[in-house]
Amino acid sequence: MKVEAKFLVAGTIAALVNWLVRFPLELAMPFAAAVLIAITIGMFAGFLLFGRWVFPGSQRHLLGKIRDFVAVNLVTQGVMFVVSIAAREILLIVGLSTTLAGAAAHLFGIGCGAIVSFLGHRAITFGARAK
Repeated sequence: MKVEAKFLVAGTIAALVNWLVRFPLELAMPFAAAVLIAITIGMFAGFLLFGRWVFPGSQRHLLGKIRDFVAVNLVTQGVMFVVSIAAREILLIVGLSTTLAGAAAHLFGIGCGAIVSFLGHRAITFGARAK
């Protein structure tokens, strides 16, 4: 399987982890906090998948990979958070239930963040700097 395909599969799995863990988290905390924690859990899953399956032969020092991965993901998290919160508010105004609006908004935020994540990891974390 090509690296790009593995990246998409691993990113999809990490995004699914991110999206699914929000539901039980939201039972114990507000939506915004649940999204932030879910993003962090998804980021950890992504780092493990990218490092062990997508780019297993990377010769970069672990601390450098972690630093760059976290930097790209901080930007990605910001995009996901802002888009999720804004989309939820719009969907609530349109009349969706709180549960459906939260689920759809978070999923849309993850999709927008995935684009930022792919571009950032390709260029920074696992790109030319990684060679």
